[in-house]
Amino acid sequence: MNRILAKTNVYTQRTLTNVQFGAVLMTALLGVGVLNLPRTMTVNMNTADGWISVIIAGVAVSLIFLFNVFAFKSHHVDSIDVYMERAFGKWVSNFLCIVIATYFLVQSSWQVVAMSEMIRYFLLEETPYYVVIGMIVILSAYAVFYPFATVVRICCFFLPLSLIVLVLILGLSAEEVDVYRLRPIAPEGFWPIFANVKEALQAFQGAEIMLLILAFLRTGTKPKKSGVLAFSTITMVYVLIYGIVVSSLGVAEVKTLVWPTIALTQAAESGAFFSGRLNSLLISTWTLQFFTTIVIALFATVHLLDKRLPIRRGYLLLVCAVLVFAIGVLPQTFYQISMIGKWEQYAFLTIFAVLPFLCYLTVAIKKKVKA
Repeated sequence: MNRILAKTNVYTQRTLTNVQFGAVLMTALLGVGVLNLPRTMTVNMNTADGWISVIIAGVAVSLIFLFNVFAFKSHHVDSIDVYMERAFGKWVSNFLCIVIATYFLVQSSWQVVAMSEMIRYFLLEETPYYVVIGMIVILSAYAVFYPFATVVRICCFFLPLSLIVLVLILGLSAEEVDVYRLRPIAPEGFWPIFANVKEALQAFQGAEIMLLILAFLRTGTKPKKSGVLAFSTITMVYVLIYGIVVSSLGVAEVKTLVWPTIALTQAAESGAFFSGRLNSLLISTWTLQFFTTIVIALFATVHLLDKRLPIRRGYLLLVCAVLVFAIGVLPQTFYQISMIGKWEQYAFLTIFAVLPFLCYLTVAIKKKVKA
């Protein structure tokens, strides 16, 4: 009974404000996409029209978010696990919660793998990368061990720093921009642009965290405005990154680079002060950004499992942290990382878009049948 009451207290702490809600969403969205989105889009499209696909993807994600908020409000639920239980019953919802928790675990591990690749090539060449990964995972687990308010404070602290550094680097890179490299628009027609929206959607992975954190909102808050503002801001950031990177380096060169945004900082470094520093600044800052996204994904994993499994939260956290570290230190190729990203892309769309719609439809039919 004490354990049930303790869980109830943890999961009913409605302290999240609109600003904090937007900050958590933006933090979850800013990750690998900032560093490799230009390459992903140019490789798939072979043109400089990726920015249009990103805008369409941003609008689509915002519309899905608005529908999810509407669906939750219509049926008086505040978390996807509660929604699934109302729609499909206890046992099916328990199974789906474990599946979604596994998805968040893989997402956290994928961020660790991407971070380890970046560190391996750019940051600490002499330091064993598994030492850095171990430190990040330990710090992430330490943050998740405490209530959700701790995760929120971490997001609110690191997000402004990440955005300031990103804006600074993009501003210093403006001298290299050649707008003509973004022309002509749609030389192969608009079909490739629409066809590659699904690739752009991968950059918005993390939006599905809203299915869990709506339960932490203060009573009377209106998440629609803060959520749409968060998605609009991230869309603008991605468009700027894509536009500046591609117009500075060109489509042909971007296609050959694993981390084109980092390559942009190397091209932009000039003068005695900035020489050799922008590159390190971006990588160091984005290591912290990876840390925050790992924290959010790890929290989601433990949060779902703790609500559904009769196991102490501390033990669940320990097992999840060990799994994240184990996957992160395994030898990985860029191809394997890309395949994980593909799998997560489809899982993201299923969890964020398809599952809430099915829940809404099922609960609506049940209400009509009972009436």
